[in-house]
Amino acid sequence: MASPDPKNNSFKFILMGLTVTSFLFAFRDIADLDIWWHLAAGRWMIQNTSFISKDIFSYTFFDSAWVSITWGYEVLMYFLYSAFHQSLVPLVTLHALLAALSVGFSFLAYRQLNHEATNKNLYEAGIFYLLLLWILELRWNHRAEMLSYFYIAAFLFILARAWRLSLENRTDKWIYACILIQLVWVNTHGLFPFGPIMIGSYLVSDFFYRKNFRSPFLYVFILSLLVSLLNPYGVTGTLWPLHLYSVLKDPFYHQTIEETRNALTEPVWLRDAWVLIIWLCLLIFQILTIGFRADWKSLIKKYSMGYFFSALILSWLAISARRNISILVIWTAPFVLDYLLLVFSPLNQFAKTSALKRWGWPVAFYVIMGLTCIGIVTNLVSDDRSATRFGASKRASRFPDRAIEFLKNHPTQSKIFSDTQFANYAIFTLPQFKSYIDSRYAEVYNVAHLKTYLDLLNSPQHFEQEMNRYDIKIVALTFDLSSQPLINKLISQKKWRLVFYDEVSALFAREDYAQTWLGPLANENITIHFDRAIAQIQTQVAKTRWLDEVSLKYVANDKVWPYVQLIEASLLVGHIEGAKQVDYTARQLAPNNSAVKNTHCETLFFDYAAQLRAKELSKFQLSQLGQLGVEACEAALLENPKMINFIEYIAFFKLNDGQVEGAIETFKKILTLTRRRDILIKVAELEIYQKRFLSAYDHYTEAQSLQLDPALANQMQALKIKAGLQ
Repeated sequence: MASPDPKNNSFKFILMGLTVTSFLFAFRDIADLDIWWHLAAGRWMIQNTSFISKDIFSYTFFDSAWVSITWGYEVLMYFLYSAFHQSLVPLVTLHALLAALSVGFSFLAYRQLNHEATNKNLYEAGIFYLLLLWILELRWNHRAEMLSYFYIAAFLFILARAWRLSLENRTDKWIYACILIQLVWVNTHGLFPFGPIMIGSYLVSDFFYRKNFRSPFLYVFILSLLVSLLNPYGVTGTLWPLHLYSVLKDPFYHQTIEETRNALTEPVWLRDAWVLIIWLCLLIFQILTIGFRADWKSLIKKYSMGYFFSALILSWLAISARRNISILVIWTAPFVLDYLLLVFSPLNQFAKTSALKRWGWPVAFYVIMGLTCIGIVTNLVSDDRSATRFGASKRASRFPDRAIEFLKNHPTQSKIFSDTQFANYAIFTLPQFKSYIDSRYAEVYNVAHLKTYLDLLNSPQHFEQEMNRYDIKIVALTFDLSSQPLINKLISQKKWRLVFYDEVSALFAREDYAQTWLGPLANENITIHFDRAIAQIQTQVAKTRWLDEVSLKYVANDKVWPYVQLIEASLLVGHIEGAKQVDYTARQLAPNNSAVKNTHCETLFFDYAAQLRAKELSKFQLSQLGQLGVEACEAALLENPKMINFIEYIAFFKLNDGQVEGAIETFKKILTLTRRRDILIKVAELEIYQKRFLSAYDHYTEAQSLQLDPALANQMQALKIKAGLQ
């Protein structure tokens, strides 16, 4: 069996193109809040020259056991952060480099397994790998798991190379690099048990295929098991992944933590679900195709049983938790692409000229690669609010920097209750901060504590009891969807005072503690802090990065998004006048932006509702509120079907005001967007009230066609008589 040609320039160019494109794809702004507690852990270990063994970041589980199996990653991250003067560029660069290397090694493995592939085949494979980037980037983030992607891809290349050489009765010395990789793996991420599993599966293949009792796979397997004990926690650290797996098996974790859910049980329109389904179908299709061709022996000889056994384990891992889909793709990509090329080989028949046969695939590869790179750099392939924006900075719209600054300027000895997003960031950025809970759900906390935390957010009936238990006087919450019920509760209670808010987060203090903590500042109107937030947002928007200036699609959205966030935050905390002020600025900046249109409608609606509440829903003509632009609001809402709920609220407000005809008109506007059964019935009832029986009967008939209801059928029978239809 011939070895791959080391002088093949086409292969080198393809490999370089794939790694560069992968690097650019993963070179994205930091939006993940988990990275900050990792940095805090690395800072503590460097400053104290000691390994972490007990929790130091919370007041609820302080001093409890904590096995930080990612300690090496954390130390490396903080070292880079501090060595480059607290710059985020080296952190982003490291994770992008890991993504590029994982793709590069996977493609190298494909080359090892298909060493006789022609340049045309390599360019075809290169195009498929470019398409695979759209799957792999699902989990390209700033987390320690990026290291495992690299380790698995490196293992794949080394083991594929060693297997190919073993079939030639040659020993590949590079196989011993697996021992060093395993040593680093066990000290940086919890997926390290798959290292010995992959090596062991190849060992079994070598034994059954060649009857080799002195295989280098055996030595590497034994040594990889031994080096797995070389971690600061010894046997406990080696067995820690099994402990985490047993903890995460609890159904409550799967319900709470999205990335641990089974993708096959998720709605099929979610990206993770259909990606996994398509990939598993491709694997099954390839295996069945091989079975029909009766080509099993050559397949096992080419890939080894160990490869397929590892693929089986990784398939189970990907099915059990959606965050592991990328690992399965990295490992099985060479096999899937190898046989996809056979399926698509008839396409070459369309190349009628020799020039097209020679240059068609290379040109296609470089064109796709070039367009992809341009799309990445100009952010055409990302959303302005997503975590996939090209760059190496911190997404300001996701981090509570101004709230942290407020707490730094006004130190407190009180414990702070916060959501996990705020806690993850404050652990690193706010000295002496201790959290109620953070994202170390399974590593430090338990299911009972996580349930208590979620209950406090979603149904905060026992909130005061928990605050008294830990003597908590300050609450810090980001404007996340899960935090909104608690924010609503705190706003409505006189025991708590809103002392700060901006577009990202809000701070509350107990009314009796606010005076002690802030002194005269406690009596300042919240609008003072609001005005400061607006001024800082305007400064932030004015300093548009060159990267945003070259963006071909999202410049306007990027500039206006902080204003949109501030409007929604203002409406949530009941600061309607502030929302109206920012709404005006946002509409001046980007009048055609869909998000601005939506928040404008929300502002109009909340303002309208506030005035109705102020009048205690007394009888008055809607024309007296013409300045609120109620009709204009309805028209704008109708442009966006997602805003139907607000149109429905307006209809009910009209009913409360005695405007039955106006309510009917508004309900009928909803029916132009969606034929909802409950709205049809409501219109019919109002039509009966207005003694328009025939129209009411028509609406009842349509509602009955959507869902049969015997009670409604009886009403329709009585209505027939009134309408003169019987």
